[in-house]
Amino acid sequence: MSTVRAEGYIEALAGMRATIQHRIGGVLGGGIILAQFIVARQIGAAPFLGMLVTAGVVTSILLDHFGWIGFERHPATIWRIFGGLLMIGGVALVAML
Repeated sequence: MSTVRAEGYIEALAGMRATIQHRIGGVLGGGIILAQFIVARQIGAAPFLGMLVTAGVVTSILLDHFGWIGFERHPATIWRIFGGLLMIGGVALVAML
């Protein structure tokens, strides 16, 4: 009967976690490229890229505020929220005009 070392087990789990995260990232990256081909042709390049950047900023505000996925916590101040709302409004204006 063999014994399992805890260190080896933990290292194996950490390696699998990184592999899963890489695969999810690859699928999401492919999804963005596919969306660019399909959606950007329908709504235009400026609204599509504006939405992409705005989604990144809003997501980063949430990640910072809650400290998700290992980020250091930075509170979502009224100015950060206002900046995110301004970006949403700007993309809406670009898409409508």
